[in-house]
Amino acid sequence: MHEGRESREPDPLRDLRGLAVLVVHPPDADGYLICRELQRVHCEAQLAWPAPQMPPPGTEVAFVLIEQRQVSSTWFWTEAPPLCAIIAVLGGEQDALRNVQACNVHAALVKPVTRQATLTNLLLARSNFKYEKRLQTKISRLEETLRVFRKVEQAKLILMRQRTIGENEAYEYLRRQAMNKRVSVATVASAIVDATRC
Repeated sequence: MHEGRESREPDPLRDLRGLAVLVVHPPDADGYLICRELQRVHCEAQLAWPAPQMPPPGTEVAFVLIEQRQVSSTWFWTEAPPLCAIIAVLGGEQDALRNVQACNVHAALVKPVTRQATLTNLLLARSNFKYEKRLQTKISRLEETLRVFRKVEQAKLILMRQRTIGENEAYEYLRRQAMNKRVSVATVASAIVDATRC
């Protein structure tokens, strides 16, 4: 009975199959170890050094060595919102640790690199990146809702002034116009606001 239950539990590593991962790291023992561990769980890992300005198209996660001298804001791991999930690879140098603050990272892998830490940070970074994207989508929707609300309020004020009517009557006018024209109240409100500006 317990065996059936265990086999139905999701395997987090299964989701990593075919994942496009860029490893921005010199071709040394640590760089190869990260790539090897990623390939072991069937990720499509690619080692890149020197660091590219942009990740290859389709990159979903990037392990990035953060160096002591890296302070440029032109690297893709400093962009906001980030293009992909970013995992900082740190050697422990104080300057490199300070440089992490300028990056948009979702996890951090501290050397010496281990198999467990590599996979744990990969799962964590993907989870954080997805969560961040969901939040960004919600924020965009809220901003759009607020923009529409302001437009409707502006249109109501215009109608109240032009027709000497109350707020409820102004809204009802907008609603009737929207129903008659088979468009949204926001579309009617925008047309009224835009016409008044002309």
